[in-house]
Amino acid sequence: MKHYSIHTERTYCDWIKRFILFHNMQDCAELYIDSEKKIEKYLSHIIGIIFPLTHHR
Repeated sequence: MKHYSIHTERTYCDWIKRFILFHNMQDCAELYIDSEKKIEKYLSHIIGIIFPLTHHR
């Protein structure tokens, strides 16, 4: 098992928390139901927020 800095671990936990909140999950088992679709939807959501901020007209 790799050992990451505490900052890295906290960052990973924060992203997982945001993912769970985005999908309004109440149960850990929900992580495994249609997980690929959920990940794609979440990443598309993030891209929709970040892309306009990073690409000026």
